Amino acid sequence: MLFLPVVVALVAGVVGCIREDRSGCPSDVEEFVHLRVIDIDSGVDITGMNRVDDVSLFVFDGERRLIERIDVAGGHIEDEIRIPLPGYADTEFYVSAWGNISDRIAVADAAPGDDAGLTAFTLLDAGGVGEVGGVGGLKRSTGEMFFGLQRIYINAQFSRTEERHEDIDITQINAGLSITVRGLSADTDPGAFYFRLRGQNSGYDFWGNPQEDDREIYEGGTFNADGEFVSAQPIYLIHSVDPDDIDAGNCMSLHLYKRGVAPEEDEDLTGEIRKDREEQYIPLARGNTTHILIDLTDAKVEVRVAVTGWDEIYQWSEW
Repeated sequence: MLFLPVVVALVAGVVGCIREDRSGCPSDVEEFVHLRVIDIDSGVDITGMNRVDDVSLFVFDGERRLIERIDVAGGHIEDEIRIPLPGYADTEFYVSAWGNISDRIAVADAAPGDDAGLTAFTLLDAGGVGEVGGVGGLKRSTGEMFFGLQRIYINAQFSRTEERHEDIDITQINAGLSITVRGLSADTDPGAFYFRLRGQNSGYDFWGNPQEDDREIYEGGTFNADGEFVSAQPIYLIHSVDPDDIDAGNCMSLHLYKRGVAPEEDEDLTGEIRKDREEQYIPLARGNTTHILIDLTDAKVEVRVAVTGWDEIYQWSEW
C-alpha cells in the first residue's frame, strides 16, 4: 500500500511562504528522514511486521535543546518524513525517535528550549494503591518500545534547493520479564501469591538513558498446566544498565509473597532475591526478556536466570 509523504512544518512563522518561488520563505534547510525498525538482536529489518504502532520524533539543536516534536502514524514509517531545519550555518541537529509511546507512557510536557537530559518518558500507573500486595502501585509499559538517535550535520554550503536524506534505525529499548515458581501448591488460590519488584527506574531521558529511581512493582500470577506459579503476563519494564555494569546499587530485587489476612501479615516466602545461584545480579536487558525460575521444592530458595530475545518462549528443563 502506498502512503503519501508525511510533511511536517517545524518552524513557526511560515505564513506567506509560496513553495514555487519561496520568496516569502525563511532560510530553512529541508531534511528527509527514513525510519527503519530493526530487531536489536538479529539486526533484521522488521519494519513491515507492524510492531510499531506510532513514532514520535523529537528534534534537538546542537546544544541538545528541544526544537519540536513530530508524531507519525505507524503506517507511515516506511515513508520519508520531511523536517525543515532552520539556518545555513555549520551546525548539527539530533533526532530522538521513539516508537510505541502513544497512550503507553507519560511523555513530559517538554517545550522548545528544554534540555535533552530531563526525564522525558515515565511509565504509566497501570495499577493502584493496594491493588496487589496491599501497598504501592504498578509502574510498567504495556508492550515493547523502540528507540533510535541520529545526529544530522548541516553544512553552510547547503542550498535551499538541495535535499538531505538520513536513515534512522529504531530498536527495542525496554525489557521484558517472566517469572516461574516451582514448589507451591497448585490447589491454592493463585490470588494468594504475588511478586514484588523493587529498584525499578522511573523512565528515560530523550537520549534513551534510564532515569535511576526506586520504583516498586506488584504483579500477580497464575498456575500453569505443570503446577508452576507464573507471572500472569509478560512484565514490561525500563531496562537496567548494561549487564557488565550491574551492581548492588542498581540491580532489581524480587520477592514472592503469600497474602495474609491483612497486608501487614503477608508472608515473604523467598526473602530478597537479587542474584541467581551463580551469584550474578539479575539483569533487565534492553530489547530482551529475562526469565527467572524460583525453585522452592527443597525447602530452600534456588534461582536460575536466562535471557532470551524479546519474543522467545523459554521452557525451563528439569534441574
